Amino acid sequence: MRMSTSGLIGLVVLGAIAGCNGNGDPNGTLAAAKKKAGASTSPTTGTTSPTSSSSTTTPTTQPPAPTTGPTKFAYAINRGTGDISVFTVNSGSLTAKTPMAVGSNPTAIAIEPTGRFVFAASFGTMEVIPFAINRTTGDLTRLTPATIQGNPFAIALAASGSLAYVVDNTGEKVHTFQVNANTGALSPVGQPIATGKSPLAVAVSPNSKFLYVANSGSNDVSVYTIGANGALTAGTTVPAGTRPVNLTVHSSGKFLYVTNQQSNDVSLYTIDTVTGGLTASGAPTAVGASPTSIAISRSGGFAYVSLGGSNEVAQLTVNTTSGALTATAGVTNTAVGGIPLQVMFDQNGSLAYVVNSDTNDISSFTQDKNSGKLTAIGTATVRAGTTPQAIVTTR
Repeated sequence: MRMSTSGLIGLVVLGAIAGCNGNGDPNGTLAAAKKKAGASTSPTTGTTSPTSSSSTTTPTTQPPAPTTGPTKFAYAINRGTGDISVFTVNSGSLTAKTPMAVGSNPTAIAIEPTGRFVFAASFGTMEVIPFAINRTTGDLTRLTPATIQGNPFAIALAASGSLAYVVDNTGEKVHTFQVNANTGALSPVGQPIATGKSPLAVAVSPNSKFLYVANSGSNDVSVYTIGANGALTAGTTVPAGTRPVNLTVHSSGKFLYVTNQQSNDVSLYTIDTVTGGLTASGAPTAVGASPTSIAISRSGGFAYVSLGGSNEVAQLTVNTTSGALTATAGVTNTAVGGIPLQVMFDQNGSLAYVVNSDTNDISSFTQDKNSGKLTAIGTATVRAGTTPQAIVTTR
């Protein structure tokens, strides 16, 4: 059954990775369960609804001249407040700056690899909006948006940053855009291509030859090859578990992992390195209640799954030969905030962040390179806007 627009706009509770995937609970089923149990689903204490940033919000076709500096920044997209939280990053700790307004119901965010631009999907205004990053202050400048005839829900960039792929949830298509390396401007490439029902997430292979889309309504994964100009050609769709909401490609490019929210497991596929085709590998791995996202460590040896039903992150060990997932010995699940929608690693692979949509905050961790264990940084959580969906970082 196709997901209704009203169901998405009524979201109470994910986009990466990898670029950024869409929300792991667009129908609000997790939040509804929390409410039934008596838990708050929309905490507002200490939150605001910012409408501007310390940098100009007037659209322009040219970003400010890029500057360089040692400071690292992070950006979280907030669906409830319609903005981007801006943070400075110091030894992994996040310090909030003035947010930047986006538009109605933004659902996903992606960052250009060199840290010059971020791109936000605004579901309500049917736009994909580029923002230039001031690399000294981290402030954002809003640039001219690209409009699509549909509702953008997830974004992924090619490894070079020269191509952006945007999933239209209600139109059930993928739109391809060329990214201008100097201005961040988005130009359409070819015609949109069909997906399955209610697509929620998109991922590009590390070599930028293949693209995959998780279709939550038809319980499958769409497969595409990426042409020389970025245009997509559809391959063979493969079945997934019940309600696939997120996916990621292993850094080796040999495996694809898909989180299935309603069957509470992760599907593993081997990737044909010539065609991009997928072959299911064994039975899905049970991971816990309502998995919403999955991230692979930079070493490729560990996987982390956010569990929206238990407010935890599960850690698994990756067999780098077969791709198989097993529970990591001696490591228990890590507690995080309410209804985590995304777990991700920064671009250097040394820090992990978890986006908690129900408690409106971000959990920060370091990762032990040997055991994979996550250790909270400082006070562990930092306030974001209302209903944060995903976070990205500069290098």
